[in-house]
Amino acid sequence: MNKCKIGIICLLLAIIIGVLPFAGCSDCGGGGNTLDPVINSGEIKIGVDGISKPMSFYGDSGSLEGLSVDIGKEIAKRLGVKAVFVQVPKEQCIEALNSGKIDIYINLAAPGREVTSQVLKLETGLESRQVFVVKSSSSINRLFDLKGKYVGVVSGTDAADALAAASQLHASLKKVVSTSDMEDLIELFDTDNLHAIAVDEALFRSHVIGSIDNYRILSDPLSSADYIFAVRKNDSTFHKRIGELYDAMNSDGSIASLKAKWMG
Repeated sequence: MNKCKIGIICLLLAIIIGVLPFAGCSDCGGGGNTLDPVINSGEIKIGVDGISKPMSFYGDSGSLEGLSVDIGKEIAKRLGVKAVFVQVPKEQCIEALNSGKIDIYINLAAPGREVTSQVLKLETGLESRQVFVVKSSSSINRLFDLKGKYVGVVSGTDAADALAAASQLHASLKKVVSTSDMEDLIELFDTDNLHAIAVDEALFRSHVIGSIDNYRILSDPLSSADYIFAVRKNDSTFHKRIGELYDAMNSDGSIASLKAKWMG
C-alpha cells in the first residue's frame, strides 16, 4: 500500500473518530429529542406529586385527579397521544426527568434555583400561595392586625411551614391552633373559635367553592412561588411545543375553565 493510500485512510479514520461522539446525539447542543419519541410511542409520561389537592391527588375512585392532571390530559390530547401519569415527589423531579421515567413534570411548585438551573421551565401563570384568610366582615386587613389573635393552620402543610418560618409574626400571635385537615380547620373557623387561618390558597379554595364570598384573603401572602412545567435541560424542541400548546390553552380559555373547576 503506497503512502498516498495510507494517508487517505488515516484521514478518513480521523474524520470518523471525530464524528462518532456526536452520532445519534440529537440532544447535543440543546436540540432536544423527546418530542418525536413521545409522538411515535403514542404516550407522554407526566410527573405529578399526587399529594397536593387540588393540583394532583388520589380521589375517591383511587385515580389521580386535579388541576395538574386535567391540564396534562389536555396537553396530551392536543399532542395526539395518551397521558400516562407517574407520581414523583417534587424533590425527585430532576432524577425522574434525566432517567426517562417522565417526559415532563407539571405544576412543580417552589422549585428553588438549584432545580430550575437544571431544567427548561415553562411559566404557567399559576401561583402556589400561602395566605391568611379572615371572615368577610372581619376588621383584620393587614398582617400586623393579627397581633394577639388566635390563628388556625393545618399541620404539615406549606402554610404551617411558612407560618413557623415567619418567627416574629408567629411570636406576636396569641395562639396557633393546629388541625389535621382543612375541613376541621374551616369548621373551627366557622364556629368563631379563630380570628384567622393560615392556609395554602389553592387547597382552601377547593374546599369553599360556592361559599368563597364568606371569606376574605389578606393581600399580604405568607409566602408564594410560581408553578412551572419542567422538561429536560436539552429538550428545547419539546419545550417549545409544550409552550405553544399551553399558550393556546390560555388563549382559548381552557386554563381559566380548569382553574375555576378546581379552585372556584
